Amino acid sequence: MKKITLLVLLSTFALGAQEGLVQNNGLETASAQRDAQAIIFDQPSAGGSGIVSDVFNGIPGAVYSADDFIIDAENIAEVDMITVYGFQSSGNFLTAIEGFDLYIYADVDGLPGGDPSGAGEAALLEIVNLAPDSPALTIVETVSDDPMFANSYDLTVDVTVANGEALTLEGGLYWIVAAPRVGASETNSPDRWNWFDAGVDVGEQAHLIDVDDLFGAGATSWTAFTALGLTFDSIAFTIEGTETLSAGNNVSIDSFSVYPNPTVDRFNISGSNNLSVKNVTVFNLLGQKVLSLEGNVTTVDISSLNRGVYVVEIVGDNNTKTTRRIVKN
Repeated sequence: MKKITLLVLLSTFALGAQEGLVQNNGLETASAQRDAQAIIFDQPSAGGSGIVSDVFNGIPGAVYSADDFIIDAENIAEVDMITVYGFQSSGNFLTAIEGFDLYIYADVDGLPGGDPSGAGEAALLEIVNLAPDSPALTIVETVSDDPMFANSYDLTVDVTVANGEALTLEGGLYWIVAAPRVGASETNSPDRWNWFDAGVDVGEQAHLIDVDDLFGAGATSWTAFTALGLTFDSIAFTIEGTETLSAGNNVSIDSFSVYPNPTVDRFNISGSNNLSVKNVTVFNLLGQKVLSLEGNVTTVDISSLNRGVYVVEIVGDNNTKTTRRIVKN
């Protein structure tokens, strides 16, 4: 993981709350509590300020921000949940958001290998215009005690549900790009979404692209934050899933799959390399246990549960733990 120095920005550039690429917010953090066992990469918010990353539905064009993350060289990761942390000054985000875009790109010479305009390489993950009411998208609002400050919003995408399967990444450097589609009528509109800063990064610094040059900064290709005059160079997000040693290390990758997904009443569990189930626990998205089974379970009946998204935790007979998410229709 990146080692991050958390800062509260004091620069005059960041304090221009309604002007330029950066807006200011009084919250110290927008991060929700996470299951540490499921975290692959975590870059928490430093609060204070944020960088625009928004598809401006009210005007032509979009501005995208991107930051890098690392999968350990000897590992393979199955990414099934991504959360980004940001804020919106007008406080009407829940009604203003019209969709959400999320991309993962490979690294090419220290930059994202492509961009949402279609230039460069194809995205490894491309989720475009995910509906706000989609079961694959959860939006959590955190309200500041000070009404002068904007509300913050944690946007969590269930990659398995939105993409049809988890995203498998081998060890290496990757880039995440995220942007809600907000009906902002101008670039400096308080309706726009701002991605929380995460302080100063010691790895590849975050970048921004403004293909149509809406802000007049000339950032029509990926441009480093510091080149734009920012005093922070990373942004806040969390990646969750399962990370295992790669087969290249002569270690078998033991994990479980669940199917069908989505399902109406039950799902099956299949283990790789003849791995058997020791126990199964099902949680709702609030982290509450709703079902628990012991023994070599191969089919789980969830007909009594309400419709929605659930987290399935499977422990194998070798005591390895696999987490999957499943949708009950």
